[in-house]
Amino acid sequence: MALTFSFADLIEATRGTPVRGEASCRVQGICTDTRKLKPGEWFVALQGPNFDGHDFVLRAIELGAGGIIIARDLDPATLPSEIPILRVADTLTAYGDVAHAWRRRVDPRVACIAGSAGKTTAKEMAACALAARSDALVSPGNFNNLIGLPDTLLRLTDQHRLVLAEIAMNAPGELGRLTVIAQPDLAVLTNVGNAHVGRLGAIDGLMEAKAEMLIAMKPGARLLINADCPRSAAIVERYGRHLDVVTFATACRAPYRAESIERLRPWGYAFDFLHPKGRERIEAHVFGRHNVANALCAAALLCELGFDPGQIARSLAAFRAAPLRSNAYRVGEIILIEDCYNASPASTLSVLESLEDLEITGRFHVVLGDMLELGKDEEPYHRQVGEAAARLKGARIYGLGARARWIIEAARSALAQAEWFDAPGQAVEALVSALCPGDAVLIKASRLMEFEKLAGALRQRLASKA
Repeated sequence: MALTFSFADLIEATRGTPVRGEASCRVQGICTDTRKLKPGEWFVALQGPNFDGHDFVLRAIELGAGGIIIARDLDPATLPSEIPILRVADTLTAYGDVAHAWRRRVDPRVACIAGSAGKTTAKEMAACALAARSDALVSPGNFNNLIGLPDTLLRLTDQHRLVLAEIAMNAPGELGRLTVIAQPDLAVLTNVGNAHVGRLGAIDGLMEAKAEMLIAMKPGARLLINADCPRSAAIVERYGRHLDVVTFATACRAPYRAESIERLRPWGYAFDFLHPKGRERIEAHVFGRHNVANALCAAALLCELGFDPGQIARSLAAFRAAPLRSNAYRVGEIILIEDCYNASPASTLSVLESLEDLEITGRFHVVLGDMLELGKDEEPYHRQVGEAAARLKGARIYGLGARARWIIEAARSALAQAEWFDAPGQAVEALVSALCPGDAVLIKASRLMEFEKLAGALRQRLASKA
């Protein structure tokens, strides 16, 4: 059963005002994008900083919209008389309200993953096991915001008994709102780092923003947290006493633990997964020490969802990193590591440390760009990264971006071979000239730096030389 509401259901869910239309008329679906609208679906006129869905109402009707949800005045006389119209205070809020109402009607078990880093990877790792279940719905890609989460929930049918969704925040209030929409029975907090700290003023503001998820969860709901993260523990102590808390850890004692961690070749890690019923050996063929915690998180989540540990181990062994997320591969005799979906000081320091686990016969080439949204402490954060990169023995460091100058200055002060470039093409040329068989290249920066283009250009040049 796909979405089937009545106009009356929409009015109740959104507390909106019907402009015209019969309360009993059926709502066959909800859509926010005329490019994806199917005949019969209602069009929600979302408003953003660069667009206004109200400008596309007539186009939606031409495409066969069954009704429209609006937040500003439109002259009904300019619209076909048979089109139902619902007026709401805010269309984005209404979109979330409808998704929440549908989630409650289908009533699946809902699990949500949040955190400063690792949430998408942990979700995708868990999704490997869920792929075999026709009754499970996983949020696609990074559909983790106030548009993406409702989009996911509105895909629910009466066949779905489980939802796994990622939720994220860019501003105060957002994570709490997403939690209200999803109403999770089980939530995961991967960690609380320093990503987006610039938007929230300080670490305290970031911790309060993450705590919104806990505050919005219903009493007795299950919360899975990383016991190795002191900030997560502090948030739970202050805001999570109404929840049923369970922990996972690589360093602390916890019901779910990773022990006997060892490196795999050419990259990856194996560890003993300790769980309440015993122990299972897990292999994760992905680059980066941080992925041990991600794999452990996914394994703990799947155990909480009732999966067999042996099945969990098999699914994690088959997992491969998504593009741009610590994605390691070979081009000829060179190893490339693309980790340019996002970058915070914590994630960058982690990936630099992980290079020490990579066995190569040559040298490391580290291409680093700006880390964004760090606020007043952005300079010391970048200099800290430069100092860490300089500790890689024999590494050559390349910087791109205005803030990356601080990385290069700090690396040079630590006597590393480091150079700053004005343009990606210059860095690619320098890399192509310097690379030798057996070398490895790390490419890391915030998403807005578009380092995937640099990685693609380098890959193309190396392939043509092979």
